[in-house]
Amino acid sequence: MTTSATKQLIQLFLLLIITATTTACNEPPPAEPVLKIETIVLNKSNINSFKRELLQDYVSNRNDLLNQFKAFKKEGNPHGFVQYRNYEWTPHYIEKKDYYQVVLKKNKAYIEKASIKPLFLKFDNLLIIGVNLKNALLDSDDELLKSTYAQIKADHTVISKFKK
Repeated sequence: MTTSATKQLIQLFLLLIITATTTACNEPPPAEPVLKIETIVLNKSNINSFKRELLQDYVSNRNDLLNQFKAFKKEGNPHGFVQYRNYEWTPHYIEKKDYYQVVLKKNKAYIEKASIKPLFLKFDNLLIIGVNLKNALLDSDDELLKSTYAQIKADHTVISKFKK
């Protein structure tokens, strides 16, 4: 094969790579599927079981977050906690939070009448608590940690009033 033919083959190969790359870059990303969340309609017959479910989800998510926080803090591994919070805890939490937001929106009048809106607000607050725990650990901020624990305690006091 001559030098000229080799150069032409290389140029053709490069042209094919550039064309393939350009074509791939111009394609829109695949659309994410739109998930339709089935929503409960709250009423007298199901409000107590719904409250128990929401309370259980709150306690479970809070305890998972706190247990992992304490374990990673004890290990002196703040980045391990950040990874856990970002990639394990938060996606699971957001899925539940989105569901409860849909329930709240669909049942707003009944939720106000039943006086259970604080449950939704405290569940939402778990995200802030997670961020504060992360920042307290990363920055070795004892004041932020104290105020976050105080918030957890205050939220728990509110939540406990609904355990009937």
